[in-house]
Amino acid sequence: FFPGHPNMLTRRLSTASLACRARVQLSSRSGLSTLRLGLAPPRSGLSTVVAPPPPPPPAAAAPPEEEDARPFVVRWWKSILFWSFVASWAYSLIQQNRSRRGLDEEEERVRACAPVNADEILELRALNDVSSDTLATLADVAGAGARHDGATVPQVLAALAKAVGQPVREEYALERMLLAVLEVRGAALASPAEAAAPRIPLDDAALALGFLSNGPVVERLGALYASASGGGPGPISAERFVAALGVLAASGQVPPDKQVALDGVGRNALGVNRSWYVEQPAVSYSAAELADAAAAELAAEGTAPPPAWWQFWKASEGAVADAARAKGGGGAAGGLPPTVDRPTFERLLVSDAVCLWGECHLIRERERIAKRRAEAEEYERSPPSWQFWKWGRS
Repeated sequence: FFPGHPNMLTRRLSTASLACRARVQLSSRSGLSTLRLGLAPPRSGLSTVVAPPPPPPPAAAAPPEEEDARPFVVRWWKSILFWSFVASWAYSLIQQNRSRRGLDEEEERVRACAPVNADEILELRALNDVSSDTLATLADVAGAGARHDGATVPQVLAALAKAVGQPVREEYALERMLLAVLEVRGAALASPAEAAAPRIPLDDAALALGFLSNGPVVERLGALYASASGGGPGPISAERFVAALGVLAASGQVPPDKQVALDGVGRNALGVNRSWYVEQPAVSYSAAELADAAAAELAAEGTAPPPAWWQFWKASEGAVADAARAKGGGGAAGGLPPTVDRPTFERLLVSDAVCLWGECHLIRERERIAKRRAEAEEYERSPPSWQFWKWGRS
């Protein structure tokens, strides 16, 4: 088509490409966004130029936040209330834990000072197998001089072995108990000779050794009452009961957990118990305080009729008649009555406040067993209405 010019077509195409490029640049300057040519796709080395999109318009500026001018307590009162409650609760737990730890330490101290523990008491009773009648003859075997002036610990043990008719087994444990009674009594010694060999009254020795009786609990308590009353019919004075209770506690026959308590710290002006935020000191009960606690417990139970656990326990020991005479034995709250008769003596010693030989736990266990048995019998007599197959069964 183009004679003499074999590359004429190539030149024309190059000229058309330069013209298109000039038009694209001209259109981009005039504000056109994109120009597409209705030509065939270019060959390699040629490209289509697309104008970039215009930048987005700037976003409207957010209005500035107003600063909260209220006090901090008003703004965050919910968080303050919540965390104050959590901190108060945690602090109360810490104080109660400290009080409980102090009580446990005081109980361990009392247990370490006790001459024997509950297991040793049971072992001594089983090994020696002494009757209450034999223990009652201890003063007669010791002699009239010992009855009046008391006896030394070796003399008491020798009299016990003579009354039993055989050597006392585990005698060293009984010696520890008698020495502990002497230490707690703190009797004034008139001379160095008495200081070297202190004497113990035979009534107190009989109280300390009364646990050796192999009879039932009522029999052992009766032997203790006879020793406290000096062999007489009674009643005994409140002072004599306190002294007898001190001998029993010193000889390790009162559980250590009953001899310690947390000293109350009272309430504040708002009526809130201070034990929630104040550590309570742990204290050891004296014999008088232990007796007052037992008397207050009996007074709270009432005097007519005796409590169910007392009736059940006395019935199990075969002495229901004594329970009827316990009426009026509780006395005024917070203190002992002027005189203590035998039923009151027994109820005071087996109460939860004293729990001599751990009998209160056995009494409660017997009461629970009797209650479960009564409930089972009632269930069999009167089954639920939906258990129709048990109707008419007796």
